Amino acid sequence: MDAVQEWLGEDGNCWIAIACAFLQRNERAVALGKLADALRYLLRDGPPSLDTLGGRLFRTGTSRIDYQAVAMQIALAAEAADRSLRQPG
Repeated sequence: MDAVQEWLGEDGNCWIAIACAFLQRNERAVALGKLADALRYLLRDGPPSLDTLGGRLFRTGTSRIDYQAVAMQIALAAEAADRSLRQPG
């Protein structure tokens, strides 16, 4: 999922902030579920433009998106950016 890491590394990406908010307010499993649901909503409409996550995944030949796996990568990036978000277990 290099496309996800590339996308997360962009300056204008707000998903790490979104993940931080979910992780601050919820248990990790709940936060991951909320992130996965938000990604489903984000990626549901229309042809993806090249600079979006959907466009990047499309370019890599991805035909099915594992929203939980993408949510996990976003949560890990958020936890790396703010170590106070790490939850035991």
